[in-house]
Amino acid sequence: MLGLFDSVRRRVRGVPSLPGDTPVEIAKEVIKANARKVLRCGSGPSWFMRPSDFAVGFRGAQKVLSPSYLRGLLEFMIGESFRKGRVTSCFSPLRGFDLASPSQDSLPLLIYSVAEYCRWVGDKRLCEENEASLQWLISDYERNAPTALCALKMLHDARGLGLKVRTDPKAFEQDFLNN
Repeated sequence: MLGLFDSVRRRVRGVPSLPGDTPVEIAKEVIKANARKVLRCGSGPSWFMRPSDFAVGFRGAQKVLSPSYLRGLLEFMIGESFRKGRVTSCFSPLRGFDLASPSQDSLPLLIYSVAEYCRWVGDKRLCEENEASLQWLISDYERNAPTALCALKMLHDARGLGLKVRTDPKAFEQDFLNN
């Protein structure tokens, strides 16, 4: 329904203009405009923050947004995920939820984002301060994880952050390649 309203608004008012002369400048303005309680991915159904979009856009966002803002988003996602017992596929300004169905790559992408943040700022305090929640999410995921490439990346990143994983990433990789 939101998509319909966006389409009608565009037909009536036209495509909104943004300041900036180059695609890079326009992209920076879009990121800044979408940086609210959650980092919006767009409008309509894309209004909600998704771990997948957040992970993909993280490197661009770190060029425009403050480390404290991005840390706050990661802490919000970690806290909501722990509260829900899994990383949900979407986050609104109030809570985490699944728009369609739970996504099995949400935790690997959250761990990837935490690892990227820690590399970017040069310390692991975010991980250390949320270690119990992250550790619980990883342990639960490992018990129920599908064999997936995202899981392999998560296992490597989790070890790099000093989190404990039952599954050896190298053995998992060999098993994944042999099956």
